[in-house]
Amino acid sequence: MVIQRVQTLYLLLGVVAMSVFLFVPFGYTTFADAGNIMLSAWRPLDMAGLLVPSCASIFLMLVAVFLFKSQGVQRMVVVFSSLLALASIGVVVYFMTAGFADANAAVSVTGSKWSWGVALPVCAVLLQVAAIRGITRDMNLLASYDRLR
Repeated sequence: MVIQRVQTLYLLLGVVAMSVFLFVPFGYTTFADAGNIMLSAWRPLDMAGLLVPSCASIFLMLVAVFLFKSQGVQRMVVVFSSLLALASIGVVVYFMTAGFADANAAVSVTGSKWSWGVALPVCAVLLQVAAIRGITRDMNLLASYDRLR
């Protein structure tokens, strides 16, 4: 497969960023009695609120790569994928600030420490915005060719 459009490259890099985000820790939480716990999309197991939007965003970016013949639909899919990635960022911020303190009222949380993994969904959103701009540029280019006919 030859990558001829720059937005395809942006989307594939966004897939890589979100896929790596699923497996690296985005932070550490310290409990008073349990010690440090690494936070990622797979651990602890009550992170379904993070796993579902992240995987759905990855899936939609992969689908958008193959929708190159219909730029309008492709742009809509990428916008929805970026909204899901933003939802993943919101879940991460919630869990790092107050999530475990609310969920485990009996267990005291003494602190949270951010990791570099939290930057990956932000990079994915920026790459999706760049892909949307590339799709819009292609749509405008095709419209200008139609005017010349």
